[in-house]
Amino acid sequence: MKVSQFLVSFQSCSCKDIDALNQNINSLNNNMGTLQSNFDKLARALNVTQEQLGMKESLLTIMMLEKQNLSASLTYHQMLLNTSQVRVIYFSGK
Repeated sequence: MKVSQFLVSFQSCSCKDIDALNQNINSLNNNMGTLQSNFDKLARALNVTQEQLGMKESLLTIMMLEKQNLSASLTYHQMLLNTSQVRVIYFSGK
């Protein structure tokens, strides 16, 4: 569109049209502000959720390590028990 065509088109707009256009622009700006605010809230909530998930993953890792430690300890005590039983059988057999 040439500048002269734009000016002719613009001049043919009434004040009501311009006011309506300004209201629409203001409404769009308000909606954009609301959308941005909602997006920011969602991003904060998501970040908290990710932090909580990370904490739960860390806790799960710690619990799994404790389970492995307990399993190793149980295995060690079972080995000691078996060794003691073998000694009892060996000494009682003499």
